[in-house]
Amino acid sequence: MAMIHKPSSLATIGALILLLATLTGLVVITNYPGTGSGAAGMAFAPACFDSDGGPDIALYGYVAYDQKRYFDACLDTVTLREAICLKGAIDYRLIDCPSGCDAGVCLQG
Repeated sequence: MAMIHKPSSLATIGALILLLATLTGLVVITNYPGTGSGAAGMAFAPACFDSDGGPDIALYGYVAYDQKRYFDACLDTVTLREAICLKGAIDYRLIDCPSGCDAGVCLQG
């Protein structure tokens, strides 16, 4: 008589959590070329990651999205372009820095 393999309830719950996280944009499953196939070849990464935790004008940071990094930058001496994550994707905020902008942060004055 052939045995039928039934997945454990823990494996089923884990698969459902992974599916939900993937559909909501919390994680992206990536199979990097040359790493093989199956579970050993997969990596899990946030869909969007903000190194400074969001709009933080006093902290230089970057957003990692789509395997690229987008850095906070001064567009001129008083305007900061702050990279942020919004709804799981890269976005920018233009921020006026009254005391000036330098090296990707608003100067504190």
